[in-house]
Amino acid sequence: VKDVACMASKKTTYQKLEKLMLLWEGQHIAESESVQKKIKRFAPDGLIGVDDEWDSLDNKNKTLYICAAPNMEKDDYRKCFWVQEVVDGLADKNGKIIDRMAVKQYEITYGDKDDLAVSEKIDIGLELLKNAAFMNLCKRGCSDRQYDKRLKDYVDKYKRLIKKEIEILNPDIIFCYGKGVSECVNVLLSEMNICPKVFEL
Repeated sequence: VKDVACMASKKTTYQKLEKLMLLWEGQHIAESESVQKKIKRFAPDGLIGVDDEWDSLDNKNKTLYICAAPNMEKDDYRKCFWVQEVVDGLADKNGKIIDRMAVKQYEITYGDKDDLAVSEKIDIGLELLKNAAFMNLCKRGCSDRQYDKRLKDYVDKYKRLIKKEIEILNPDIIFCYGKGVSECVNVLLSEMNICPKVFEL
């Protein structure tokens, strides 16, 4: 009985992430009250699909894709998990990031086979991405001339929450989009107790 009660009280990865995103958004809002209004923008992320597969003991290749920041317009306050919407067919791919992720997810699952065209790998990989996770280091847009500085300032300020998200997901493999993201993630991981394989996408 004790074991059953313990299992029932154990939060899933999705529930832990949901709680973290609410906390994170709250800090954005609090920060916006003392600085620029636009910084309250918040784009949640995490598990692309449901967490049944992610939390399964059979999942030995938990894959997390990390980008720098969402591509949000200056006045776009709409909260959306863009990658999830693309995988669910509710948004356009709009660039090569999703294609690269889909191909990688195919290769992780089936190996690097040459018998399929890249377009076929992308189609299959998009469905497989439902068993992966995605996060932006910065949960608001950083699309301006001071991009690098804004990103660094954000990561410094929200380091604890960024590390917490990685810790909750506890991935086996991390793909970082770009050298800057890769360097940042390796620094964060050096301060944590997990050792996933990290690759630059």
